[in-house]
Amino acid sequence: MPKIAWIKSYEAAVKSARASKKLLLIDFYTDWCGYCKKLDAEVFPDPKIVQFCGQVVTVKLNAEREGKALAQKYGVSGFPTVLYLDAEGNEWGRMPGFMPASGFIELGSGALKAFKEQPVLEAKLKQSPNNTTLAADLTERFARQDNEAKALWAARLMAKGPKTSKYASAYAALGGLYLKKEKSATARTWFQKALAAATEPRDKAYAHFGLAFCFIGERNAKGARAELNAAIKVPGCPRGIQENANKLLEQIPK
Repeated sequence: MPKIAWIKSYEAAVKSARASKKLLLIDFYTDWCGYCKKLDAEVFPDPKIVQFCGQVVTVKLNAEREGKALAQKYGVSGFPTVLYLDAEGNEWGRMPGFMPASGFIELGSGALKAFKEQPVLEAKLKQSPNNTTLAADLTERFARQDNEAKALWAARLMAKGPKTSKYASAYAALGGLYLKKEKSATARTWFQKALAAATEPRDKAYAHFGLAFCFIGERNAKGARAELNAAIKVPGCPRGIQENANKLLEQIPK
């Protein structure tokens, strides 16, 4: 019966991914993780999973041993976590926790689709720099991959045209990128742009939520509380944002 060809060295896997122009699938596990063992026993042997994994370079890393530094770099704290990275280290997808085969393939297929189509879209934008809808889409994609240079390039093209509904999520993704870099002042600028461009309740609430995290990073409790309350008060605010905002309000001193 065919099995997944696991590589146990990240460096070797990167070389393979670069040579084959494939995406990396990294399974972060620990010795004590019950769901990691469940993933190994029930999901990875599935013929459909084995077939799917033939499209990527598979690497299995113990997050407390050889994979510890990489897990810390990508903020992996729960197990199992499956990351989809390219050879340059850009993140294309993440499976946080156990999933059955169907969910595993659905999430992974989305990462593969984005990985394969993005070079085509990037070339299209270079040929048609006035396509602001495409520029907004790529701004968000690059920002979520932490690709700052390309995200800013696409954002500059995006800013030259009239605003569309995609602008808010693109600007918010840039805000998230700079939050990861712990550059709260820059992140705040992008979340403010997202708020100004937002037309949908989710986008407005998310922009306020992002601004709250900027203030939390700056230890500005008053500012953080104001933004969290503003997110909650957005008509039609998604339930998930409401719940998370209320939890944070309980933790922030008045």
